[in-house]
Amino acid sequence: MRVATTTTSLLVRTRAMTHEGALTEWVSAENPLTFQRLGHGFVGLGQALRLTFRGPNRFLDASTAWKELVDERRD
Repeated sequence: MRVATTTTSLLVRTRAMTHEGALTEWVSAENPLTFQRLGHGFVGLGQALRLTFRGPNRFLDASTAWKELVDERRD
């Protein structure tokens, strides 16, 4: 399986923010991503890349696609 991407690079930024209240106030209903532990955490906003796999070989396909993507970025 070959991964075709339309982006030349993947870019993810992390920024510290102060916010009173629950982190879930920042979460998108369409793409919720939050991690919380001991009163601290982060919220993911947006998406850099989405890979979707189905069927009995989905874990092998995902592993192969991820390795190809990482190898592409190392070149």
